[in-house]
Amino acid sequence: MNPFASYCPLLLDADMLYLSGSLTIQGRRVYDTTVGALHCIQPAGTTILAALGNGPIAFAALRHASKNAGVDDTQLSDLLGFLNVTGGLIRRRPVRAHANACKQTVRNLLLGTRYKPLYVRRRATPLSITKHIIGASWPIITLSILTAGLAAAGGVLPAHECLFICGAWLSIFISSTFLHELSHYLLLRHNHIPTDVIKHGFRCGLLHRQQLPDFEIKTALLGPAAGSVWCILCAAVSFGLHQPSAIAICGIVLLIQALSLVPWYGDGMSLQAARRQKRYDQ
Repeated sequence: MNPFASYCPLLLDADMLYLSGSLTIQGRRVYDTTVGALHCIQPAGTTILAALGNGPIAFAALRHASKNAGVDDTQLSDLLGFLNVTGGLIRRRPVRAHANACKQTVRNLLLGTRYKPLYVRRRATPLSITKHIIGASWPIITLSILTAGLAAAGGVLPAHECLFICGAWLSIFISSTFLHELSHYLLLRHNHIPTDVIKHGFRCGLLHRQQLPDFEIKTALLGPAAGSVWCILCAAVSFGLHQPSAIAICGIVLLIQALSLVPWYGDGMSLQAARRQKRYDQ
């Protein structure tokens, strides 16, 4: 069984790979300095870890070194998939390789092969949080612009109205998401807790060491509360400006903020785990 092999992202021979600064190698173990987790690696994987730790190393060279160490491609994919899930695998793709990556992606889609997205992890700052939110939201941004353009071209609404609705929707959605994550970050920073921001696909969140249940509950609730308050303020301003479409947008984004507390996703999952731990401790 190679449980993490399916989490290995699309890698080309020219891709340069190395470990995130949040991971340190301690013999056969990988220590996550931000989360405080210690992961044991099979002896054969130490060669790969050493190569990545001394990187950047081209994927083609890494495969060659792995074969010399008796590690086959499936085992290599398993380790790289594990590092990807932790956000510890950094990939730098040369500009000349992007066309080949697009061709490989289209080919894989036609063959029904799906690769997991690359988990991108950086030290949390307001700027890195903003970049990750925009990076995770690009499908929503693209679809919103296309929808507004088609609506204007089809005469569904006047062009200026389509532009206003699209701009209001993207502005309120992205700003509320930013305040949501920023409130988490500021609380963690105030308590001197190292924090990373991680993005994979359309999801974005913060990583930090597990804290006491009461603090985890406070952190989980603060994000949705900050995003919701911002939506309410935007709705109040829109009401004063007599903009019913903007008020409706604020309501939709407010609902999205509330849905972040459902128990099987994001803040809701953290909240449920903290409450369970608190009951156990009692």
